Amino acid sequence: MTLKFIRSFLNDREALLTTIPYLIEKNSPLLSTQSGKMLLDLLVLGEDHRNKYHIGFDIIAITRAIYRRVTTGLKEGASTIEQQLVRVITADYSMTFSRKLKEILLAVIIRMKFDRQQLAISYLDIAYYGTEYPSLDSILAGFGLSRDADIDLKVCASIIARLKYPEPRVMSERNNYQIERRTSHLLKLYLRKHPTHLK
Repeated sequence: MTLKFIRSFLNDREALLTTIPYLIEKNSPLLSTQSGKMLLDLLVLGEDHRNKYHIGFDIIAITRAIYRRVTTGLKEGASTIEQQLVRVITADYSMTFSRKLKEILLAVIIRMKFDRQQLAISYLDIAYYGTEYPSLDSILAGFGLSRDADIDLKVCASIIARLKYPEPRVMSERNNYQIERRTSHLLKLYLRKHPTHLK
């Protein structure tokens, strides 16, 4: 490991350990609401369905993504919720092996220190949902809602869909189709897990 890598790692670790407790305190009320629980459930189902079973990185997803890249040339996401939270807080999006390694190490550290639901709700708060929606509050406002609103399941799914397909400033038919298709997929996953929600 180079001195530059170590310095960057320590600086980012400090930023995470300073920022995350603030985000947890800010967002903890959302954890006790039905809307917050639906958002979290949809987040895990759509972005990190083995979240309960890993320690901050998902070796199965990483192996599958590498295999897919080697055999087909296609890129596939393998980042966990913790890794995505690290990326947003550190604002490091460089496409390098050292950045990915640092991200994994930091994801393990925060997973060991904080509760997984607290990390997930923190990520939801500062995630990028589109050009005009750089946070949970902004995307809720885009739907004419606030945190204390009773948010409909379909709206929750539509919000989480934008993590995969962020909404551009000017929407095209293709953008609408991607978001709607992703929303439908998330709803199916959720209703399969919570069939009583249909009643």
